[in-house]
Amino acid sequence: MRQFAFGRSVITVGVTLALALGAVAARPLYPNNSVGRLAWAGLRVVQGSTPSSQWNDNFTTGYYEELLQGPAKSGGLDTRNPLYRYDIGFRTYEFKPNLNVKDKTEGIVRTNSFGMLDQEYTLAKPKGVQRIAVLGDSFVRGLGVEPGASFEAVLETKLNDSAVHSRQRYELLNFGMNGYRLNQIMDMMLERASPFRPDVYLVCITDVGVFRRWEQHMVKLYKDGQDLKYPFLEETLAKAGLERTDTGAEAHEKLQPYRLPLVRAMLHEMKKRADGEGAHLVVALIPTLEEPWLNRRRLTGIQPLAESEGIPVIDLMDTFDNVADLAALRVQELDLHPNAKGHQMLADKLYRNIISRPELEILGHRPIETTDNEGHNRPSQPATLLSQLQ
Repeated sequence: MRQFAFGRSVITVGVTLALALGAVAARPLYPNNSVGRLAWAGLRVVQGSTPSSQWNDNFTTGYYEELLQGPAKSGGLDTRNPLYRYDIGFRTYEFKPNLNVKDKTEGIVRTNSFGMLDQEYTLAKPKGVQRIAVLGDSFVRGLGVEPGASFEAVLETKLNDSAVHSRQRYELLNFGMNGYRLNQIMDMMLERASPFRPDVYLVCITDVGVFRRWEQHMVKLYKDGQDLKYPFLEETLAKAGLERTDTGAEAHEKLQPYRLPLVRAMLHEMKKRADGEGAHLVVALIPTLEEPWLNRRRLTGIQPLAESEGIPVIDLMDTFDNVADLAALRVQELDLHPNAKGHQMLADKLYRNIISRPELEILGHRPIETTDNEGHNRPSQPATLLSQLQ
C-alpha cells in the first residue's frame, strides 16, 4: 500500500507540474519505469489525449482481457466479445473457429478450423513431423502483431529452416489465449491440445498466469457456482476458507499462501498427462516489456517448482535486459506486449536454447548438415545428444 501511495503522489506532482509547464513537452520529465509511465499516462488522461478507459485497460497486462470474464449481460444487452465462444465450461472463453477479421481491440484475428490463431493443421499428426503444442496467454497468442509474427510462428520457421536437409519437420500449434491463468492453460492442454497428440507441450508462463491476479478466474468460477472440475482446486479453495461474498481483495489475501502450492499442483497434473501420452513437458518463462527486476520478482520460485517435478525450464527472462528503450519493443506505449521485433528476440532466444542445451533434445532438434571437403556430412550447428545418436 505504501508503494501505491507513493505512486499516486508521483502522479499528482507530475501531472500538476506538467500542466503548469504546458504539458505536452513534459514527457522527458518522467523516468522510463512503471511509476514514470503511470504518471505520464495520468497526464495524457487529464489532457484528453488518452481515454481513461484505454489507460485503465492498457496499463496492466490484464487490461481488457478481464472484461471477457465479467458479467455476460449488462442492462439486458449481451456485452460479450463476438469473436469468442463462451460455451466451453471451465476455461470460460476461447476464439471462434474460421475467423478472418480486423478488430479495433484485437487487431487482425485469423483462426483455423479449430479456433487456434494459427495456420491450418490436421488433427492427426503427419508422418515425419515433430509436433509441439505451445500454450500460454496473450503473449503466445501474439496480441498486437500481425499473423505469423508471434514468437511461436517465428520459431516454427527457424526450426524448419534448420532441418531443411533432414526428413524432420516441425509443427508448432498455437494454443495461446488472451488473459488465461495457469489453471486455464492447464485445462487447454488437457482438453484441447491433447487430442492433437503432440510430442512436446511447451507451456509458456508470464506473470499474468501465476502472479498478477493469478487467482481471479478460479474465484469467479467459485462465486458463480460453476464446477471447479479439478479436485485439488476445490480442496484448496475450501482450505483457504473462501466465501462467495468475499471481495476480490479478500479472496486474494486468503488464497495468496496457496499460490505456489497450486502452481506445483497444476504443473504436476500437466506432467502426469504428458508422461501418460509418451510426450514431454517443457516450461518457458516469458518476460513482459517491463523492468527486468519486476519480471524476475514476479516469477520467483516458478523455475525450482517446475524442476522439482522433473520439467525442463527455458528461462527467457533476460531477453530484453540489454534493451535501453523497452517502449520501442512494445505494441503501444502503455502496453506491455512485445511488437514484432520483441517476438523475434524471444524466438531467437528460444531457438538458441533448443540447439545448445542437450536436455532439450526432447524438442527434436536436428541440426543442418553440410558437406565438408571430403564429402562427409557434418552438422553446422552444435550437435545435441539426439543428433549424435541418429
